[in-house]
Amino acid sequence: MDSGKDLKKDYVEDLKKHPEKNSDPHTSLYQESIAVHRRFGGVLEVASKVRLQTIHDLSVAYTPGVAEPCRKIIEDPELVYLYTLKRNTIAVVTDGSAVLGLGNIGPYAALPVMEGKAIIFKEFAGIAAFPVCLDTQETEEVIKTVKHLAPAFGGINLEDSVHLVALKSKTDYVKNSICQLCMTTSTGQPL
Repeated sequence: MDSGKDLKKDYVEDLKKHPEKNSDPHTSLYQESIAVHRRFGGVLEVASKVRLQTIHDLSVAYTPGVAEPCRKIIEDPELVYLYTLKRNTIAVVTDGSAVLGLGNIGPYAALPVMEGKAIIFKEFAGIAAFPVCLDTQETEEVIKTVKHLAPAFGGINLEDSVHLVALKSKTDYVKNSICQLCMTTSTGQPL
């Protein structure tokens, strides 16, 4: 009867002689990634900049105190950059049609990639970023949606879309909004 050590040795030798077909050297990374995404429910979170420990704290951050920054922004819309997250927050927008060599995987499957891109902006550039995966691949709908999102973001990073070339020709339309527009290919190269 073989001992456990002998069986393990035979198994390892067998794997060396007959590696699995279609084996991928990144398998351990894939397994670790799925574990991390599952454990944390994604890799991105939204966190408060202020603590809400008292009713006073809540009244300053929200109502009634929040009315005063609103009034200032009504008087001068440029103050939105001083009083809100807009000054350092971008939307990472995709329609999921050309994601990281995975192809047209759609908006749901694209979300982990956009979360990853958002944390890259935060960790390496100090820019807060939020993933926005659109459930449309119609160029005009993407443009319309980006324009409607613009008031909340200081920039829009359009990512991983086969429609980027078409969008580039229509950037003047999108740039009429308050936001700055940054369009890159899936390799991060500007268009």
